[in-house]
Amino acid sequence: MANRYIWDNNICLDLLLYRYQSNTEIALLYQLCIDKSIEIYLSSSQLQAIQYVYFSKSKDDGTTKENASKIWDTFVSKIVIVKTPSYIDFTNDLAISDIEDYVITLSAETIGAKIITGDKQFLKHSPITLTTQQAIDEIKKTETKQIAFLDLEKINFSYKTEIEKGIDRVVKRGWYLLGNEVKAFDTNYAQYIGTKHSIGVANGLDALRLILAAYIEMGVLTPGDEVIVPANTYIASILAISDNKLVPILVEPQLETYQIDDTKIEQAITAKTKAIMIVHLYGQCAYTETIAQLCKKHSLKLIEDNAQAHGCMFDKRKTGSLGDAAGHSFYPGKNLGAFGDAGAVTTNDGALADMVRTLANYGSHKKYVFDHRGVNSRLDEIQATVLTAKLSHLDNDTQKRKDIARYYIEHIKNFEITLPIITDWDAHVFHIFPIRCSRRDELQKYLLEKGIQTLIHYPIPPHKQGCYKEWNNDSYPITEQIHFQELSLPMSQVLHKDEMEKIVKTINSFK
Repeated sequence: MANRYIWDNNICLDLLLYRYQSNTEIALLYQLCIDKSIEIYLSSSQLQAIQYVYFSKSKDDGTTKENASKIWDTFVSKIVIVKTPSYIDFTNDLAISDIEDYVITLSAETIGAKIITGDKQFLKHSPITLTTQQAIDEIKKTETKQIAFLDLEKINFSYKTEIEKGIDRVVKRGWYLLGNEVKAFDTNYAQYIGTKHSIGVANGLDALRLILAAYIEMGVLTPGDEVIVPANTYIASILAISDNKLVPILVEPQLETYQIDDTKIEQAITAKTKAIMIVHLYGQCAYTETIAQLCKKHSLKLIEDNAQAHGCMFDKRKTGSLGDAAGHSFYPGKNLGAFGDAGAVTTNDGALADMVRTLANYGSHKKYVFDHRGVNSRLDEIQATVLTAKLSHLDNDTQKRKDIARYYIEHIKNFEITLPIITDWDAHVFHIFPIRCSRRDELQKYLLEKGIQTLIHYPIPPHKQGCYKEWNNDSYPITEQIHFQELSLPMSQVLHKDEMEKIVKTINSFK
């Protein structure tokens, strides 16, 4: 968790009234926070008192109202407001001695912050308080600890205010399923992807399951039909097919791109083949004109597994709008992640959208009327409002990921490491930054010893999993090579440059 500090009223007033110019500790603290990009946090309960005292003292000092207002506006623009919790325990010792200090402490606890104060009583009664000098010493000693593969707490914290507003709307409205937040997200996400319809569902696996189930209900697919799918995908793509009593047909990927090899698809097509499921694995576009032509030539449905590629592009169109339908996952670790499981189906097919919506709601299009045997797979209002808050930032976050990927590619110089080959930067959103190494396990251990966390996507290929024993003796050499060599480096929009530099330096030193 990042270093976070709530400043007490007097320290804030020292800043506002320029008293820090004669106080070396305050001046040093302020400069350290600037140098290390440490935000100044305030509990919302502090604002009124600080504002009142500031304007009163400014008036006494002869500062004009106009200048005082400008200084105040600048101050407010540089602070981050922390919500004051409503769960107050009036029997708490600190609450009894000083309710204001207690409320500030509660606010600090909500974000894992410490409180910088010069108040001796506050320092005595609250275990998360620091003096100015203690804070300076702590910040000076702050060094990069273990670099997390994905710091979800830090990512989600950057959307904190917008998410809080959304959750407050849901709580106030008292409607938790199939309400305004889901409708708003469905509308916004369909517009973002570029499709007529988006249907929020419970998770990414259900999104794929429901597409196939809907096609079966519509008579487009029949149990026993074959669906072509990449051999190196995550297991969910394949489960969605077999769960619908359809037959997964595995096709090898290209080693360079990790995406399904479109030159090997046609030889896998039989009279029973009715669909191709492409997977935009690691955030890279798997769609090609060759695949589109094959679908047209053989009258096949094209389904996209877009679980890892929100915002990925192909020729000015987003993945998720390229085929007949697409399944999306908003698992917390995804580029667009919820606070739990969540997913969506996007499509331009109105009949398919209606059927997916019906099947996801127990098979009902009208309350207590069930025309189909459906399931309970609905996006809830809380997850929808979290996703709405994040969606407006997605393109900006994606650009940060691309900048990190570019830095990795330009600076990692180790002959044992195979880096991604990027020919079109629009066609990759870098959900994962995969490298390959023949000594993958040694490299992963080495990086962890140096404080760098990595993950493997994925250690066991689908055809070697116990749930598909019938495939265990099959051979997919390219898939196996990827699964035995792939290592994913830390990748997220909150990764700092010093962390990137450490990662590159450490990889380059691996021998």
